[in-house]
Amino acid sequence: MKFKKLQMATHPDKWVNASHREHTYSMDNSSLINKAYKTLRDPYERGVYLLNILFNTQIQENETRFDSQFLSEIMKVNEDIEENIVSKNKLMNIFTDNEKNMKKVMHDMSLAFESNDI
Repeated sequence: MKFKKLQMATHPDKWVNASHREHTYSMDNSSLINKAYKTLRDPYERGVYLLNILFNTQIQENETRFDSQFLSEIMKVNEDIEENIVSKNKLMNIFTDNEKNMKKVMHDMSLAFESNDI
């Protein structure tokens, strides 16, 4: 995994006996590698980053808007979870449906990015 190799090469502990400049460089790069890894792993963070880099669009967390249908779906799922909290099978079905929906949304977002449809 590239992340681990980069982290091993730049980790500040490896550069303890180096010059102050080299140690500072390793700390800065190690921090940057950690931030990049975190951004790429999180779909929301990755999307915000791509919107910024590819389309020069800044999105603040409090600017995110959801349509009423989406909010209704979330409320229904929450109600289903509360009603079925004692049934492991029903909860697993809700989880499976949610995973399918997430994959579809991620696929749709990928297509939107590919076609420059923000």
